[in-house]
Amino acid sequence: MSPVKGSILKQNNFVKSYRLFIKQLFGLKYIHFSLVGLILLVMVLLVLMPAEENLGGLIKLIFLHGALVQAGLLSFAAAGIFGFYYIVRKKNTIHSWCLAAQKTSVILWILYCLSSIVVTYLAWGVAIAWDEPRVQVSAKILVFCVVFLIITLWVHYKIFTAAVNVIMAVLAWFLVKSAVVVQHPFNPIGTSESPVFKIYFIALFVVILLMAIQIVRLFHTRKEYD
Repeated sequence: MSPVKGSILKQNNFVKSYRLFIKQLFGLKYIHFSLVGLILLVMVLLVLMPAEENLGGLIKLIFLHGALVQAGLLSFAAAGIFGFYYIVRKKNTIHSWCLAAQKTSVILWILYCLSSIVVTYLAWGVAIAWDEPRVQVSAKILVFCVVFLIITLWVHYKIFTAAVNVIMAVLAWFLVKSAVVVQHPFNPIGTSESPVFKIYFIALFVVILLMAIQIVRLFHTRKEYD
């Protein structure tokens, strides 16, 4: 075998091994390990993220806060889409995905609200800034999603689960998009002139989104209804 062919063969074997590793890591068998790995990756990104000139190290928590709210809204949307699809097609598998996405969206929104309390206290000196419309909206969504989940599990009826998630998705996005800002900056990451911070935020958001997907898959494996 020529050196060139040997090198190509090694590269192909490496690619195959890498693909197998990724497939196993994100497969259902190792889903817990992948979640731990993704959490560690979030921590690494936060550690490596540089401080901002005015906000200092607080920018790291602000980015985490921003990534969580975006991932939470996407989870609400996913649950709503699954819910709508179940109403149309009545497939049990779709219902299972809908319920899994609903649980995940509640977890993400709780984490987002907790991060909001920390960031608000460090930035403004108060834990909950009730005068800020976005804080009021976040609290309303938290109450709605938790109450809806409790009722969904209590009612134990598939079509009800689907309908609730469609309503919750529309409600969450409508409330967030219609909320005005007072102290809260409008799209601070999107308007930032630093490409470095934008890259860090995108990376952080992607990792958290992958975590959300894995949590949905984990809940999906646990059948709630027959």
